[in-house]
Amino acid sequence: MGRTRATARPREEWIEIPIPAIIDEATLQAVAATARDNSSYSPRHTEPDTFLLRRLLRCTHCQVKLNCYRARRNHTTTRYYLCPHRDPWRAGGAEHRCPERRVRADELDTFVFDQVRQLLTRPDLITAGQTAVTAHTPAADELLSTQLARLQRRLQNARTERGRVADLYQASVIDNAEMKRRSHEIDVRAHRLEQEHQTLTARQSELAAGNRLHLGIANFAQRALHGIDTLDFHGRQQLLRLVLEDVRVQGWNVELQLRIPLDDPPPADTRTSPAPTDKRSRARSARNSRPAKEAVSTWIHRMNCGDRFRLAC
Repeated sequence: MGRTRATARPREEWIEIPIPAIIDEATLQAVAATARDNSSYSPRHTEPDTFLLRRLLRCTHCQVKLNCYRARRNHTTTRYYLCPHRDPWRAGGAEHRCPERRVRADELDTFVFDQVRQLLTRPDLITAGQTAVTAHTPAADELLSTQLARLQRRLQNARTERGRVADLYQASVIDNAEMKRRSHEIDVRAHRLEQEHQTLTARQSELAAGNRLHLGIANFAQRALHGIDTLDFHGRQQLLRLVLEDVRVQGWNVELQLRIPLDDPPPADTRTSPAPTDKRSRARSARNSRPAKEAVSTWIHRMNCGDRFRLAC
């Protein structure tokens, strides 16, 4: 007797069985964002209390993240941020080698933190920057637009699934009771998606209003400035990772791309307790206490803050 081999049926003959979600979409997105950040900001292979802007700096010329680099000379260690494409092998050839010079880490860390502090003391400047960006940008809110597009796709999938259930009933694959049960589940899910879509649309309209935008920025700036002068290194690092989307460096110019959370609940307190002395405990504490940027923000504000600095060498 020969052996039997299982083969997949054509897709049009499949019978799809809806499986209810274990967690909601918002929780799934927050977990994915936290996992990405934990991988990106892992404290492994780094010295404690060094490189405040690690994984936040980007080379404008190459569009890649800058590496942390230590140089020893005459028994003195100097820390730099360096584009990885300074290495011809990584750049893909000597002709693609990055022309940007390395940047003093301590000077750039101090410069950027001072710039963020000054911007938080002037929320009107951030609001004015957003108004200028919105005037030239069709989509005022990138994150909300992405969420609305995702909801539209899920609503379309629910409508398609509703039609498939009707086809199964007409083909006598399922009985009337099963058809009603499945149809009810799909209708409930579609109704919930419709409500989420309406809520996000209303939220987008509210954020477009200047008074609501200014109020949200001012409230966040007030919370962020509370105790900012007493933050230790880890507290300052958490604050910068919360409010900075990118820091782009090119020549003598620095460009800050800000992200301002406008959620009603205040963000996690960035004031930290005394740092653990044990290296493993410090690493665990950094992973567990660092807030996830996507989890606390439903709106991203970006503005360019160009300024000159003489930190390269």
